[in-house]
Amino acid sequence: MYQIFISYRRDGGESLAYLLRERLAHDGYSVFLDVEALRSGMFNQALYQVIDECTDFLLILPEHALDRCSDPNDWLRLEIERALARKKNIIPVLLRNFTFPKMLPASIQAIRNYNGLTANFEYFDASMEKLETKLLQSVAGQQATAEPQLVTKSQAAKQTQPATAKKQTAAKSQIAKVTTLQETTTSQPGIKQGTVATSPEVESRLRAWLNTFDCSNEAYREAWVQELREHYCRFEALAKDIESDIDVDTYIDNIARTDRAYISDGLKRGYVVDWEGKKKMLPGAKPLTVDDEIRVWLNTFDCSNEAYKKAWAWEIRKNYNETLRLDKENSKKGHVEPTGYSIEEHLKFLNDSVREEIENALKKGEVFDLRTGQRRKAE
Repeated sequence: MYQIFISYRRDGGESLAYLLRERLAHDGYSVFLDVEALRSGMFNQALYQVIDECTDFLLILPEHALDRCSDPNDWLRLEIERALARKKNIIPVLLRNFTFPKMLPASIQAIRNYNGLTANFEYFDASMEKLETKLLQSVAGQQATAEPQLVTKSQAAKQTQPATAKKQTAAKSQIAKVTTLQETTTSQPGIKQGTVATSPEVESRLRAWLNTFDCSNEAYREAWVQELREHYCRFEALAKDIESDIDVDTYIDNIARTDRAYISDGLKRGYVVDWEGKKKMLPGAKPLTVDDEIRVWLNTFDCSNEAYKKAWAWEIRKNYNETLRLDKENSKKGHVEPTGYSIEEHLKFLNDSVREEIENALKKGEVFDLRTGQRRKAE
C-alpha cells in the first residue's frame, strides 16, 4: 500500500515530481507517482483505488496548472475531486508564477483552502524538511517493504538507483537518475534474443492486428511487432504493479484509439514510435519532414475533412516558423542560447496545452491563430 500520491501535469510539473518521488522514497516513504500512460479507461479505477489508500496527496502546481480544470474529464481535476471526496491530506506544491484561476469548478473550489508548500530549488533541503516534518501525515518507514515505484510514460517500467548522500545533493539540480529494467531473453521461435518475451497468443494477436494495416514492407511490419510486444509487456507490468488486469485485446483497443495514425504512417514510411514517444527511423527509410510530422499529428484527431486539417497544418507550420524566428532573434541579441527547438517538441507542446481547443475547432470548421487566438473559417 502506498502512503503518498503525487499528482501533476506533465507540462511544467514533471521534473519536480521526479525529485519529490526520489527524495521521499529515499527517506523511507512509499510513494506513487501518477503515470501518464495509465490515465485511460483501463486503469482509472485502479488509480482511484491508490488515491483512496494513500494518506497524503501531493498536488504539484506549475503556472496555469488548473486552467484546464473547467473540463469535467480533465485528469488533474478528477484526481483532485477524488482526493477531496476521500478527505485526504492534500498538500499543494506551488511552483514559481502559479496563481489560482479566478474561477474554479465548484467540485475543486476547496483546494484553495489547503496549506501548501512553495517549491524552492535553491533551498530544496529546507523545503523537504518542512514537507516531511510539518505537512505530511504519513510516517516514514511504516511499510515493511517498499512498493515498486511507478513513473511517467516517458520513464515507465524503469527503477531508480539507490540514493547516496552525493546523489541527494545532485538531485537539487537534476532529475533523479533511472536505470532500465533488465530485458528478458528468450529462445522462443520468432522472438529475438535480448527482447522482452510475450506468450505466443499475445504475439499472434498483435501480428493479426498489424495485418489489418496497408503495408507491403515486411521488415517494417516486423519492427512494429517487436515494438508493440515490448510496449505491451511494459503495460502489463504496470497493470500488475497496481493490481489491475490487462489483456491483449484491451491493449489493442487502447492503442487503436491513441496511436493508430502513427502506426499506419510508420508502416508506410519506415519508422516506429517507442515507449517514450520517440520516432526511430528504420534502415532505408527517409526522415520525416516538418510537414510530414504535422500531418501525422493532425491525423490523430477525429476529423475526416482534409481541407480543415490542411488549414490547421498551415497554421501550425506558420506558428512553428515564427517560434524559430524569435528563438534565432533572441539568440543573436545574446538573450538566450539557441534551443534547437524541434517540430516534435512543438507538437508535444501543442498537444499538452491546446489539443482540446484544436479538436473543437476542427469539428466547427474553424482555425484560430495560435498566438493571438483570433478565429477564422478553415478554408
